[in-house]
Amino acid sequence: MKITLRFFFFITIVLSIIGSRCHKQSMDSTCGCKTDSVWHYVTYDNFGGYAYKAGLFYDTFQKQNDWFVSVGIPGTSNGALLKVCNKDLPAVRTIIDTISDKYRGVPILFSGKLKKLCPGESFGIQLPETITAHLVIDSLKKN
Repeated sequence: MKITLRFFFFITIVLSIIGSRCHKQSMDSTCGCKTDSVWHYVTYDNFGGYAYKAGLFYDTFQKQNDWFVSVGIPGTSNGALLKVCNKDLPAVRTIIDTISDKYRGVPILFSGKLKKLCPGESFGIQLPETITAHLVIDSLKKN
């Protein structure tokens, strides 16, 4: 009887661990830089139906230590903070390598694909009017 209880206890724990790992893997497949799933497309003149102003900058807030695009919609308090997924794209490298102050950044126009953050992922403190997402840049130029 004691052996049977231990066996069922062991099986229950193993199945719980396997089940939680499978659930996490399936959730991760639709978010982050590596997913094929695209949440939204951005063009040079259209961010969610609006003209926009954007800047490429390096962020160290909350120990992010990565490149971001900050987007503002003129005449509103709406905007976005987008973490750049493909920093090695030649158009991105050209701008990154020539910025005199990477923390202030440079005004840009870009087109690309937005990908949702994974559950529990955050870029720090954000306002409700701020969209946060990963960004795969297709095209980029200084503005």
